[in-house]
Amino acid sequence: QQLLLHAALSSAEVAKSAWRQWCSEIDFVEDELDLGSFRLLPLVYYNLRKVVPDDPLMPTLRGIHHRSWVQTQLQIEGCTEVLARFQDAGIEPLLLKGLPLALRYYPTLGTRPMGDVDVLVPRSQVYDAINLLTELGWQPGARSVASINDNYLAMRHAHDFSNDKGQAIDLHWHVLINSMNSPVDASYWQDAVPLTVNEVATRAPDPTDLLLHVCVHGIAWAPIPPIRWVADAVSILRKAQSQIDWERLTLLAAQSQTSLQLHMALDFLNRLDVEVKVPDEALDELQRVHVSPGARRIFAAQTQRTLLLGHLPVLWARYQSYAARQRSLPKGLVWLGFPGYVAAYYELTTPMDVVRWTLTRIVKRFTLWLSRGSRA
Repeated sequence: QQLLLHAALSSAEVAKSAWRQWCSEIDFVEDELDLGSFRLLPLVYYNLRKVVPDDPLMPTLRGIHHRSWVQTQLQIEGCTEVLARFQDAGIEPLLLKGLPLALRYYPTLGTRPMGDVDVLVPRSQVYDAINLLTELGWQPGARSVASINDNYLAMRHAHDFSNDKGQAIDLHWHVLINSMNSPVDASYWQDAVPLTVNEVATRAPDPTDLLLHVCVHGIAWAPIPPIRWVADAVSILRKAQSQIDWERLTLLAAQSQTSLQLHMALDFLNRLDVEVKVPDEALDELQRVHVSPGARRIFAAQTQRTLLLGHLPVLWARYQSYAARQRSLPKGLVWLGFPGYVAAYYELTTPMDVVRWTLTRIVKRFTLWLSRGSRA
């Protein structure tokens, strides 16, 4: 994947060399390319289109870039009406991640694939936003509207909605899943900058806040390798490095208890060597930030995922943070609330549903672990 990153982000000769080496190791036609790598291909096309115009894969890459552009236009069309209706209803939206990146920091809309549009609304307006979305024909994924209640909002930071046109919105009431932290959320609102989407005036995070979000969200392990966070971060730094407030970035990381994630991400960018440089002083400051035991647990669970345990360590770490906020059980008995947390998290209605869910996950992960081992 580092070869593909260099093909997408490096200067001409380095990008060409990386692309040729990647092609020598991967049969683009026969091999199953993971979705994370596939999402980089539109940017690879843009970076190489004038460097290796006669490459036999260039027509394929051009088609992938065009498909990405079409999909992005589809998502923009879907969110435009929602943004306008939110504003008419007095709901204040803030666009996160993909759409601000595509509009502000990437060379073309097609170079930053988007499967949805991330929209943050104030916690006090979540139910109004959900009601309006459902009126417009959007439905929540994997659970009922009625189950998105105060308890669920305290567990999670966002939920996905989609309509019958293939458009999707990830509705946020907190910016970061690691930090249900109102001061951090308030900073995003306070420092937001204007953004226009199809003539609808809205707002997006400033470069400093967006860089934090991209790095913290991207560094966590995911079934789809989220390597495009590297391209996101590099694009921000190339376009707006002079606007990054490194001192405030460190403060935000400390407030959100994400300094470990941010340090890992920024250090990786420096080591990747794609002509952006994070100041050493910023990395040193991040290492000096005090990190709570709970934040260390979440960091370890997010970055050291095991095939056999899957999402369980992350779920357990998040539950511990949730239980600490709720203070509903004595410290030594916190574990007793975990089954109920899982039930509410996944909308399981009976104890037997929880047992069935647990056994299904165990069998699925064990089968996957065995199959991977047999291929090793």
